Amino acid sequence: MASTPRNQEGFSIVISFSVLEARNQLLENGVVYTFRWKRRSFFEKQKGSLEKTWANEKRGGKRIADVEIEEVGEINPLPVHLKPYLKQSGFADAWKWHDKIVAMEGPMFKPMGWLYKVSRLSQQLRKETNKQ
Repeated sequence: MASTPRNQEGFSIVISFSVLEARNQLLENGVVYTFRWKRRSFFEKQKGSLEKTWANEKRGGKRIADVEIEEVGEINPLPVHLKPYLKQSGFADAWKWHDKIVAMEGPMFKPMGWLYKVSRLSQQLRKETNKQ
């Protein structure tokens, strides 16, 4: 079985936060629930574990925080299913969150994806990332 790809600091693959609402939630409050269409490979191999990695604002972007990721589980991104996690999503209402999820996927919309709880490990904020 192949090992999880790691960067030079021993962290596994980065998680990107290109959606401003989610990124600001993480940076300002330390925790964000984020929906992803694909399951993170770490959790396919290490069920029940916490993934330690780092976050950036876009693919190839600068590090904005060291984070720990917990897999909540597979979820249908309809507002009724997102609502329990809304308070820490960065969105004002479940429909706005749902609409952003659908917009990110485009015409390849699937009925199920994965929900993750991402927690910032360090209290140090990288302020330049919050300005977009």
